[in-house]
Amino acid sequence: MKKYLISGIPPSETGVGYLMVNLEQIAYKYDYDVIYPRHVAKSLRQWQSLYNPLKVILELWNRYKRKKEFIYTINNIKDSEVVLVHPQTIGYDNLINIIKLNQTIKIYVMDNSFFCIKSYNVLNNQECLRCLNNLDDCDTSCLPSPVKYDKNKNIEYLKLYKELASKISFYSQNNKQEELLKAHFGSDINITKIGLITGEVFEKELVHSDLKYDIVYHGANHEAKGIIYTIELAKYLKKYKILIPENRGNIIYNGVLPENIIFESMSWNSGLKEAVINSKLVLNTSIWSEPVAGALLKSIYYNGNVGIPKTKYGFINDIPKGCVLTLNNNIKESAALIESYLNDNNDMSTISQEWLSKFILECNLKKLFSVE
Repeated sequence: MKKYLISGIPPSETGVGYLMVNLEQIAYKYDYDVIYPRHVAKSLRQWQSLYNPLKVILELWNRYKRKKEFIYTINNIKDSEVVLVHPQTIGYDNLINIIKLNQTIKIYVMDNSFFCIKSYNVLNNQECLRCLNNLDDCDTSCLPSPVKYDKNKNIEYLKLYKELASKISFYSQNNKQEELLKAHFGSDINITKIGLITGEVFEKELVHSDLKYDIVYHGANHEAKGIIYTIELAKYLKKYKILIPENRGNIIYNGVLPENIIFESMSWNSGLKEAVINSKLVLNTSIWSEPVAGALLKSIYYNGNVGIPKTKYGFINDIPKGCVLTLNNNIKESAALIESYLNDNNDMSTISQEWLSKFILECNLKKLFSVE
């Protein structure tokens, strides 16, 4: 029987792309063919910044052509074993077709697109579970993301996805994600927990400089990642310099931005890593039911003092007490917790990094491809 790993996201140096770097290498060792759109996964902003419209047009055409080739290839796979990653970029119509036509289906769950059309289940700056096992309760303001599907079609696809769940073997990242999957698909579904380790190499380095920021926000410019949460926190932490690694002009915020926030566009490899290492506290303030996040793992590895808001189904519930500074929905109260933590010169790095080492050892992505 032929075996395939299919992802709608190619290997790259961002998000799921980092994971695909790792999965592709493992898949080949187990004789899987690996299929993904063969364009270079770079933001079009990089092309647009060159003020070269021809390059943008050529890049768009290349992506369109590669996507067509990808769709044609995956829809001709039959009677095989298929591992799927990131269904929404594979295409829900293609996903349903693949599930129906093949013998063994495995899905490695990345986000909450299986019940939330936004993928990150946040509504009004809070974790939202309205559509969990209730796909007809979608809020009127919610729109499909990151792929701009027709909203009604997206919901219908998710209903079909749920109907086919008994044919799928799900692979989860952590305990709370497993609970979330069972809450939606039913307690009798087949789930194996395998953790998550991306293709990034964690290396201890002697990178020390003068302290430029007291607190560093390690996350994307996205409501679900907690950027608004962090901005609100900053209002109560005026004596601390807080870095948000994004251009100020890209921030969408209704109100006056606190003056103690330093907005500076940077990536992990262009300054953010050093900022994380040298800060007093790193904030990973995702407010959705986030499973394992590469940013969180790096924050613990390179700093060890990390603040995270408590959510019902977030990965924070899998982390032992005392390893992270637990925040909550009350911004003022959370700011007070941060101030107290910093005033007392607390340091959780030893215990948090010991936990991280154990977590990494327990991760086993090979289970996706091996027969146990």
